[in-house]
Amino acid sequence: MGKRWCLGLAMAVMALGCGSAMAETLELVGQLGGSTAAVAVRGPYLYTNQGPRLVVVDISDPTKPEVVGKSQPLPETISSLALAGDYLYVGLYGTGLCIFEVSSPQHPQEVAYYDLPWFVLDLEAVGHLLYVATMTRGLRIFDLGDPTAPVEIGAIETPRYSKDLAVVGDYVYITDRNSGLMVIDVGDPTAPREVGAFHASSWPYGVAVADDYAYLATGDGLRVIDISDPASPHEVAAYPETKVTNCVAVAGQFAYVGGTGPLLWVLDLTDPTAPVEVARIATSGHMEEIFLQDGLAYLACAEAGLWVIDLGDPSAPAEVGAVVTLGDAVSLALVGDHAYVAGRWGNLWAVDVSDPGAPTLLGRCDILNSLDVGIVPLEGGPYLAVADINFWLLDISDPASPREAGHLYIPGTTHGLAVSGRYAYLAAPELL
Repeated sequence: MGKRWCLGLAMAVMALGCGSAMAETLELVGQLGGSTAAVAVRGPYLYTNQGPRLVVVDISDPTKPEVVGKSQPLPETISSLALAGDYLYVGLYGTGLCIFEVSSPQHPQEVAYYDLPWFVLDLEAVGHLLYVATMTRGLRIFDLGDPTAPVEIGAIETPRYSKDLAVVGDYVYITDRNSGLMVIDVGDPTAPREVGAFHASSWPYGVAVADDYAYLATGDGLRVIDISDPASPHEVAAYPETKVTNCVAVAGQFAYVGGTGPLLWVLDLTDPTAPVEVARIATSGHMEEIFLQDGLAYLACAEAGLWVIDLGDPSAPAEVGAVVTLGDAVSLALVGDHAYVAGRWGNLWAVDVSDPGAPTLLGRCDILNSLDVGIVPLEGGPYLAVADINFWLLDISDPASPREAGHLYIPGTTHGLAVSGRYAYLAAPELL
């Protein structure tokens, strides 16, 4: 006997066994989806994640990215990736760092797990050193002399938590929720020291450095920081029109800024003190990371998976490819060998679970608008009742292609749904 369970950040299939009358054991037998947070690229292969699973994508044809390898689910959701030689360092939102040998990219092999007492939020490998931004313990520096056994050689605490970092020469530019942008001298990696800081007016999320400027993605837009004197970083421009921005990347005279809109903004930096918008393109999901290579942007779009944007003409960016994923799962219903899963930001997915160890996406219906979603199959017919800020009736006679059969607007958000006979019962606080 087995039961299937949905876990918060992805769809997980669990086997339930009874070891005794008082004890139960759970075994993970399948997993699908999860938020996409990180991107690393080498040659024709791109490394990304789907929740807790490392995914390898062949991008030799960027218009047709193809998944060619996957790891088993890791203990925690993946936050960051860094390539160094034949090894890929995988940071986890929980307490750990996984190390994969990727000399054969299609067959990544986990070779070591490094237990850490803090969340890893960003990684960057430079030479034989690995720089790690953590949630509560600032910047940590590891020697990779033995790639499978990193040794911590230096550290410096930060006031709150460090979200992103950029390593340029002898300096690390690292974001901190309290201090804004911190400048750390790592000329001696065994004794890193703070030499300067810029205090942002809102939380900083991402940073990119080009020439004498640091570009800071913050909760109130893009900030341009003059770092020509590392001891005295100061703001020379702001672009609040991008609003809440999560990440930024710079190539040539352009900055590419990812927000929660969800939009990718293209800004002309010919004069860094006066950024000018030249284009924007709508994406799906909020961006966690932007990787630029050969006139293309590879976007880690959280619940929307991996997007590929052609930047050949920066004034007219265009989506050319994608690896779509289930994203974060918030609720589901089972109908025979099919699971209907509500994603966190707008999709209802149909999943084939006839083989619990290998759940497979079949199709989706883009209807949802809320984190609180109820899904109930109707007895005696191929229909689902679905409630978020609307009440939907979906025809699932073709399981791979759920389609709307009717809907009713419900003021506010629905927090619960039950169906009995011909009646649906909704918990909607705004109606009370």
